[in-house]
Amino acid sequence: MTLVEAFQRCGPCIGSTDDTLRSEATGILYQELLHLQVTGLSDSVRMDAVHTVLVRFMTTGPRGANEGDPASEERVKAYFRTALRNFDRDRARAARRFTNDDVETLTRTEAPKETFESETISNARVTLSTTCIPGCASSLRSDGRANFERAIAERQEMSKGGATFVSIVERHGTNTQQTRNAVYKQHSRALRRLGDYVERYIVAERPGLTQAEALRIVYSEFCEGECQ
Repeated sequence: MTLVEAFQRCGPCIGSTDDTLRSEATGILYQELLHLQVTGLSDSVRMDAVHTVLVRFMTTGPRGANEGDPASEERVKAYFRTALRNFDRDRARAARRFTNDDVETLTRTEAPKETFESETISNARVTLSTTCIPGCASSLRSDGRANFERAIAERQEMSKGGATFVSIVERHGTNTQQTRNAVYKQHSRALRRLGDYVERYIVAERPGLTQAEALRIVYSEFCEGECQ
């Protein structure tokens, strides 16, 4: 089985006649992930990254050759390099802390977008803003929805350069550690809910694998307040 075939056939075993092929495909991808060279990915997090990426990938398979999916060995490798970088990026974001200068900091692991056309990234941004954000809001109870919508609106301002975290804090009260922590927790809760919704959306709607990973990338950018 080639790497491209393994990419297309990987999926969870469900007691069907093709489970042998699914298991073989999973094994091939696992070995590829173990040995894939990814700049900036430390050995200390590689195993967590490999297992997370593979399990996430399996939940959406098996797949045929959907439009935009990798169709060559090099494109498959590029896809998984980006997925592993995204894991490290998410891990780093989870370690975000406030500095003494009241600025959110993040040890960034840049995820090059060589796998994705600019149109793919642009379409993913549209999906995030017009489908995932309102969809997530509508899935919440009314009391949680208001807090979610306010926090996301504030993150959108930050991503567009119209506000800083400190200026957002000052809308909620005096710029103290207590207020900063409260706002940070509100934003973190909203972003986690949005991230969970993005993953549910991917599982339910089953976009092409490239489109799914592009959506994860623009979600990560949104969490960092970037708009490239």
